[in-house]
Amino acid sequence: DLAVGPASGGVRLYLNAGRGLFMDAEELCELPVPADLEVRLLVAADLTADGAPDLFAAGAGRSPVVLENRWHRRPDIAYLVVRPRGARGVLGSIVRLRDSGTQDVLASSPCPPCAVCPAECCFGVRFLPRAVVEVLFSDGAARPVEWARAAAGEGPLSVARP
Repeated sequence: DLAVGPASGGVRLYLNAGRGLFMDAEELCELPVPADLEVRLLVAADLTADGAPDLFAAGAGRSPVVLENRWHRRPDIAYLVVRPRGARGVLGSIVRLRDSGTQDVLASSPCPPCAVCPAECCFGVRFLPRAVVEVLFSDGAARPVEWARAAAGEGPLSVARP
């Protein structure tokens, strides 16, 4: 859920444990990143077109490293992919993941388009049984949608512009 390129080198991963807390994910996965790589650029994007964010790490004097996210293949970890739809206002839209009880914002992300896929956002929802997904379209329109893990189908959650 969180990737960091610390000054000491390498890449560190942390999982969202809920309520603003993160736990170290080092024990759960090995990262093929040289420990002395001084990360200057760390980008999360779906580089393998499988719906889960991968990492691209680059540092001075080293070849860049691509870290493929294989966690989506594990049944105990879940991702929610949100795809805004509409004739206008989709590019530059923002998606917020809200607690369905308190309405607190748990996570938010802009939906950048890429050359091979429509605009979409990806959230780790390992600890969430349900949430409100709110899309704020760039033209000012907003659309909240209730999401529940038990009722979620395969593939992205499409949210149409109102």
